[in-house]
Amino acid sequence: MKNKKDNEEIKMYEKAFSDPQQWDKNLSKLKEDAERTNKKFSPSTIKIINAVMAIILVLSIVLFTVFILVETSASEVMIYISAGLFIISIYFFLAKLEDVDFVVFKKKKYDIIQPVDMNIDHMVDSGQSFDCYNYIRGQKPKMLPEKLCFSESGVVFDGTTYSYEDTPAFFEVEYRKKVLSMYLTFAICESKIISIIFDKQVLYFVRKYDVRVENDDELDFFVNNQEEALKNISMYGHIL
Repeated sequence: MKNKKDNEEIKMYEKAFSDPQQWDKNLSKLKEDAERTNKKFSPSTIKIINAVMAIILVLSIVLFTVFILVETSASEVMIYISAGLFIISIYFFLAKLEDVDFVVFKKKKYDIIQPVDMNIDHMVDSGQSFDCYNYIRGQKPKMLPEKLCFSESGVVFDGTTYSYEDTPAFFEVEYRKKVLSMYLTFAICESKIISIIFDKQVLYFVRKYDVRVENDDELDFFVNNQEEALKNISMYGHIL
């Protein structure tokens, strides 16, 4: 299921900037997807939902068994009710298996990812240029010959300056083979997406020039709540 979702996401990214006529529509879709990541259930909410559905599941089995063994005038009706509850609870689990981990039934282990230094209090503008990559989630990033740097007017790439207002960026984080990778991905133009490795130097420029990061809430959560964010990344592959 996850491979299918990854492939769909890759296709969405490729399509988003391949058709100029669909630029605004596809960019809006990517922004909605980024915002939706922050609206997913928190681990505590998932636990509550799982507990409730587990109770309903057990209760339906108990009721079904009791009214099978004890015949009363209401037995037939209660058997149908308990069977209905059982079906609903099972359907809920099957429908949600793709999106949530049912920690009530299976304690999922997670790796301890070392915190990343994101303290920019004493950073200075070094005029640094950054290596660029062709990055797509789930694939090995390919290094590009061009460099990118930040300026007052916008991001400078391959000798051209692109304004921050017209150049949306996305905070990307991936945990594969026990390696944490972070990128800031820019939609330079309709057919060009480039990424740079995200670190505190990049964060400094993002904050200094008020770079337009479409999923800025997710970025803020990572920077300010690293312990919880890294735990979620290890367990679920993304920030909840």
